Amino acid sequence: MRVLHVAYQQLRRYGKTRVSWVQKLTSGLIKNDHFVSVFSDRDVAAFEAPLGIRDLGKKKANRRLLETVAAFGPDLVIAGHCDMITNETLHEIRRMQPRKRGQTYEMMFFCLHTYFWARLTRVM
Repeated sequence: MRVLHVAYQQLRRYGKTRVSWVQKLTSGLIKNDHFVSVFSDRDVAAFEAPLGIRDLGKKKANRRLLETVAAFGPDLVIAGHCDMITNETLHEIRRMQPRKRGQTYEMMFFCLHTYFWARLTRVM
């Protein structure tokens, strides 16, 4: 299964994280023979923003996520604590990924944060 994991990967810490549930989940998916691509919403927003101000890069981070989905074509999107991603982007992801030929299920979303799950259920 092709899995897109959208969460804060803490790339700007350069390995100084003690505990990262994101890395544990990604490693577990890879060990179970899934093809995983990660997208760090907060880091992309900071990298794409002028002067590295994360809030100024929200729109570009959402655009980059849509580009990633179009290029990767995931079967499952795991969204965990990603506060930079808007409801419109989630709706667009669902619209972009119709059922593939021979596929009996739609692309699945799995959210790891209760607030985000409430936002996602309103979108669909």
